[in-house]
Amino acid sequence: MQPPNEQAVKIVGGAVVLLLAVWFGLENRRFKGPPEACSVLRVL
Repeated sequence: MQPPNEQAVKIVGGAVVLLLAVWFGLENRRFKGPPEACSVLRVL
């Protein structure tokens, strides 16, 4: 690998790890998932 790419791998890898930690640590509890068909039909 070229030297700048080695730095980029560390930065991008760290960002991915941080984003996954935030998703599974915080947002996963708050996000209920996509709406189900029954609840969507009830609203209409």
